[in-house]
Amino acid sequence: MSFKKSFSSSGEEEEEEDDPMTMAETKDALAAFHKRKDTCMRSAILPRMSLSCSTLRYLATGRSYEDLKFSVAISPQALGRIIPETCEVIWKVLRKEYMKFPHSKEEWCQIGQDFEEMWQFPNCLGAVDGKHVAIVPPPNSGSFFYSYKGFHSMVLMAVVSANYEFILCDFGTHGRISDGGVIENTFGRS
Repeated sequence: MSFKKSFSSSGEEEEEEDDPMTMAETKDALAAFHKRKDTCMRSAILPRMSLSCSTLRYLATGRSYEDLKFSVAISPQALGRIIPETCEVIWKVLRKEYMKFPHSKEEWCQIGQDFEEMWQFPNCLGAVDGKHVAIVPPPNSGSFFYSYKGFHSMVLMAVVSANYEFILCDFGTHGRISDGGVIENTFGRS
């Protein structure tokens, strides 16, 4: 069963033509990347545990590894390896499906046409926005991450199409950098 269903006028369920990956397909794709081996000391943590129990819970709640260890029964040291690895695997597996950057003139023209038809906003190729994400700064970083908003942060910047589909996403610019600098850092990279 897929994440998205559309309903016809007769009330029957119909699969959408451009159907995203199902949860089972996502888990299978992640499991292919994320294989662990049992050792004589311990059994390997299953991909299902690293995805659903630890990583998704961590991303959804923002709880610390120390706090999370009680609900998932995995040590904070193991969580410190599993969660970043699983996030990287999620990115590698899902970015081609959900973060389609236009590569041809026709694709860019379609985005521009969608903005004009849906939002009466001609000559637009994407909506850009950024968000300062609060962080605990690294030791001895001084004001390197301190933003004008009054806290330490890193900037998440995204560009979306007229259909709310992500075209580009970037995270990592230091909070002290101005909006223009963030755009230059995001779009100036090759």
